[in-house]
Amino acid sequence: MAKPLRAALSCSAAMEIRLACEPEPQNWLSCSSRAVATLIACITASCGFPFMWIENIEWLDFLDRFIPAAAPISCHVLANQLIPAEIEKCHAAAKENAQGLEGTLQCDGWMGVNFHHFLAFMLTTAKHDVHTVHIYNTSTECKMALELLKKILGVKEHIKTI
Repeated sequence: MAKPLRAALSCSAAMEIRLACEPEPQNWLSCSSRAVATLIACITASCGFPFMWIENIEWLDFLDRFIPAAAPISCHVLANQLIPAEIEKCHAAAKENAQGLEGTLQCDGWMGVNFHHFLAFMLTTAKHDVHTVHIYNTSTECKMALELLKKILGVKEHIKTI
């Protein structure tokens, strides 16, 4: 099986392709600003994009051209309103999904490319669904078993109150 070819496109070549493949306007115009903002928050979080991408001139041009009904959003709105709202929806769905089930609490630590240390706690339910319970930034803390035990007990108590 042959691998698909990938070619680097200049902005002008990309613009020619964009014009040739322009979608039907009614499909894009029916999107509400709220629906677009929700999708942008999900794309940003799932792809690990920096928040600045939504203020990129190419993205703003795309919005203006293909989704004119969608108002541009700022990094501030994305970080302080849209993503927290989506997280709250995920938390509510996870609580409902795990209600009354037995589960296993687990934790994992890692270091990011920016040298920040993180410790994540996850709950795996009897349905084999994995839900993130809490993520700690432990960059400035001592990495000792007693500190880990405190966090484990704290998360355990948090789960009991949900």
